[in-house]
Amino acid sequence: MATSPITSPRMPLSRSNSPELEGAPVAPAPAPAPAPAPRREANCSTFFLGDGDDPTHVEYNWCGEPLGLELQRPRLKELKPIMILWREGSVGITFGIEQATRKVVVKRTSRKEHDVAPGYILLSVNGQSVWERNFDFAMRELKIGHEAGRTQSLEFIAPPPPPLVKAVPANGVLERAGVNSFFELKSINGIQTRYLSLEQISTLMRQTIKPCVICFALSAEAQELANTKAAITTGRVQTGASLAVAAVFAAVCI
Repeated sequence: MATSPITSPRMPLSRSNSPELEGAPVAPAPAPAPAPAPRREANCSTFFLGDGDDPTHVEYNWCGEPLGLELQRPRLKELKPIMILWREGSVGITFGIEQATRKVVVKRTSRKEHDVAPGYILLSVNGQSVWERNFDFAMRELKIGHEAGRTQSLEFIAPPPPPLVKAVPANGVLERAGVNSFFELKSINGIQTRYLSLEQISTLMRQTIKPCVICFALSAEAQELANTKAAITTGRVQTGASLAVAAVFAAVCI
């Protein structure tokens, strides 16, 4: 079972046009050489990486100015761990180390049972908690036990919901960049946010050296939440859905 870091590529912070100097022609009446093309300077509040390239993906070059960004994350009921009993053949899972939290997660899976998916967190192997620091040892013990014919147990849990955009100021820099409540916050300067708490995300945004790139993407979860809220407003759903939406916890405003 292989392991490799799950990383998000670090994007350039700015782009510029390199000026070109053209030599003056040698002629009886030489014309002056044209002035160099002016260098384009990135404006922190209006310069957006990927602007116009992909409407489902927005990258904003942030220099620390107020964003007015509000994030939210659904409070799910306590998730039940998923137990896999490995008896024969290949377990069919490739693991990786999650970039921000250093948790062990599923990177790829070829299991026919479809009981885990990429992003699931490995909690324990044979009852022993697994982290980055003991991952290699746990994998060796897992292999040895399997080769000895003993049933091996692996315990997983689903990843947390993504941090969703609750609101951005009207006509603010993020709205002008294309961000709205149908987006989720994907990464901060290349560090993915899915496994961080909202408090950790807030701390990361405060402490990250500016300028930095914050990345957003359209989110199916955000779309579903918006649809549920709209249904509640029009009275088309029952109390259970209202309680589910009320469980959304808005904790970050930056």
